[in-house]
Amino acid sequence: MTDDPEGLFKATLKTRRESVLKLDQPVPVHLVYFTAWPNVYGQIEYRRDVYGRDARIFEAMQAAGVVLPVVQG
Repeated sequence: MTDDPEGLFKATLKTRRESVLKLDQPVPVHLVYFTAWPNVYGQIEYRRDVYGRDARIFEAMQAAGVVLPVVQG
């Protein structure tokens, strides 16, 4: 416990070393993985699917009967 949690965080961050800080309250974390997203110009940008998730999602959608249009690149 500390009277200055922000100061403790900043001091720990300055060490640039991996650290463990016990929190008084849990902090929810939501991780997302995108291989396509719109840029500031409204155009879709793509990145390589390093985890192969897109293919598994596509297969699951097909198995559920979802018909997806063919996309020409």
